[in-house]
Amino acid sequence: MICFGIGSHLGQDEVFIGKYKIFYIFTKEVEKYILILEGKGVFLEENQKIVYDNFSDDSCGERFVIGDKKFNIYTMLEELKQEGLYFAERRVDR
Repeated sequence: MICFGIGSHLGQDEVFIGKYKIFYIFTKEVEKYILILEGKGVFLEENQKIVYDNFSDDSCGERFVIGDKKFNIYTMLEELKQEGLYFAERRVDR
């Protein structure tokens, strides 16, 4: 159940992966990230729905771990470091 964020000293950029793996990017250079994500096969879609759109009082959601030896938090961190981002701290979700 990992949520993580990465920031950069070269600008004010921050990338955060939150609960249910919703991906947030805080930047003044949006186009840079669009190009990076498109290079990874992730494209911008208008009116995209997210997992929270499916939640209700009767169906509030559930999280569990899925393993992938080739792509995981550590491989993603290494890729983001190559883009000039760094690991700042670890926090425990309470």
